[in-house]
Amino acid sequence: MINSDTLLYGISNYNAQKNVIVFETHPHFSNRFYESLTFDIDVVPNNANVYISWENTQVSFKVDTQIDKDSKEFIERNLLTDKSSNSEEYATAAEYYYYLNKDLDKALLLIDKALAKSNEAWYYRQKIDILEKQKKYQQAIDVSNLAIEANQKRTDWTEKIKLQSNDTLKKRIESFKKQLLK
Repeated sequence: MINSDTLLYGISNYNAQKNVIVFETHPHFSNRFYESLTFDIDVVPNNANVYISWENTQVSFKVDTQIDKDSKEFIERNLLTDKSSNSEEYATAAEYYYYLNKDLDKALLLIDKALAKSNEAWYYRQKIDILEKQKKYQQAIDVSNLAIEANQKRTDWTEKIKLQSNDTLKKRIESFKKQLLK
């Protein structure tokens, strides 16, 4: 059981009404010895596996979420319909698709919407990353050059930061050019 009373110690003053969830799991023997009570959480796409271990005993259970479904619904309802004015929501949604390596065309559309709303440096980097993953090297070069131009106009960066960013972009351009020659 998982109980919402975080100050509860042992079983005194236990209140079953404060249980968030109750489920059955079976302990199993662990070859590893756990000196103290240990909680491990392995995050897997959209879900998690939880392991609770002590001495040579371990219990585990899976936590299923709807995060993927909820994220996609939010993107469809608010971002692909241009209802949001928040550029970071578009960029975060693009990043979501990028890291899942799914719907990269949608990721590109979303990052373009973010860039249309705000000229943030990391939006350019993100667009370059998406294009690279799609093996659209010429477009990645073009966006890298746009990012360099945008960096030169920045008033919120020191010259040193501009130089570092532009050097990184130039190195990426060179690597894209090598890819085009293959």
